[in-house]
Amino acid sequence: MTWCEISAAVPVELAELAAEAMRTVAPDGVAIEDPLIPLGPDEGVRLERHRPSVVKAYLPVDDRLGERLDALDAALTALGLRPALRTRTVRAQDWADAWKEHFHVERVGRRLVIRPSWRPFTPQPGDVVIDLDPGMAFGTGQHPTTRTCLELLEEHVRLGDVVLDVGTGSGILAVAAVKLGAARCLALDVDPQAVRVARDNAARNGVAERVQVAEGTLTADDALRHAFDLAVANITAAAVAALAPALATALRPGGTLIGSGIVADRLDAVRAALAAAGCSVTDVRVVGDWRTLVARTGSTPDHP
Repeated sequence: MTWCEISAAVPVELAELAAEAMRTVAPDGVAIEDPLIPLGPDEGVRLERHRPSVVKAYLPVDDRLGERLDALDAALTALGLRPALRTRTVRAQDWADAWKEHFHVERVGRRLVIRPSWRPFTPQPGDVVIDLDPGMAFGTGQHPTTRTCLELLEEHVRLGDVVLDVGTGSGILAVAAVKLGAARCLALDVDPQAVRVARDNAARNGVAERVQVAEGTLTADDALRHAFDLAVANITAAAVAALAPALATALRPGGTLIGSGIVADRLDAVRAALAAAGCSVTDVRVVGDWRTLVARTGSTPDHP
């Protein structure tokens, strides 16, 4: 099969929203290429905030292609975005493999190592290695929000914790949580493709029995009330705010929430939503335009 690759350059802070909009028209494949600059083998990457992210969607070349391109343009226009759409034709195998060139072994925090499944790597003593094949699902360890969530999991996961991962994407955070000592993790995502990828990655890392991956999102379900010691939600500011009551209900008293995917100008709104749900922010991590917060249920006054 032949595919049409459509590229749209958008501001970094709007890339996730643009990807979600494009996914409504191109459910078979959407990828984000953030402007990341490698800093060194042990230093990770830096987000070049002045450069745009490139969101790519893939559509089959058939008699409906023109109709779908118009729908794609309309979906971006509805967000207030009018990027010039660049197109090129790619073969199925080229599409399946080209994105792999962007991903390399990454060290995160003190012990975590993210190894793309096709890259050779020899671990050092003490390394916690996550073998990852993200496919088209979000979560490779390169995006600043994913890296910050991984670093915070390394700090906050305790032996035997029960963890919730909302918007699991590739499953990277769920796998990291159990490899860092959590007893088990419930990983949720509304995207069926992400669910398949996350299950595959849990199996690849030998933790499928401890990572339960399910399609759907979090609701205020009494069955999940006070069921988790720690929750992580690397999604969007709007989604974290909307899910704040359900997240607070799912956490045990004194439980920890890691919320990310928050752009700077939405932090106060997320903080207010969490406060209304009974959670207090105790830490905020800043990487470029992105904010990642740590909050606790029934905790002390809010972090400045």
